[in-house]
Amino acid sequence: MSVEVREHDISGRGGYLLTENARIWLCDEDGTWYEHDVRLTQALNGGAIGIDADAQFDHRVVFQVYEHARPHLVRVGNGYGEPAAGDWKVD
Repeated sequence: MSVEVREHDISGRGGYLLTENARIWLCDEDGTWYEHDVRLTQALNGGAIGIDADAQFDHRVVFQVYEHARPHLVRVGNGYGEPAAGDWKVD
């Protein structure tokens, strides 16, 4: 499955989408966590995507989940070994 996300670079420097540099998880209503599939996400979006400072970009993040999973929230990490940047409820 995939979720649509809108990334907005507020760093003032530009860079690459979080899906290239961060860990992203989806949690279903049963409490099972799934890490995003980097290869499928890149294939769906055309590979590494850089964005300019203050730019916004809509794209999809892919997860491989159990067949009857009911998505509940998405968590974005700042990078490997760092704390999560936040949780967002899936509508």
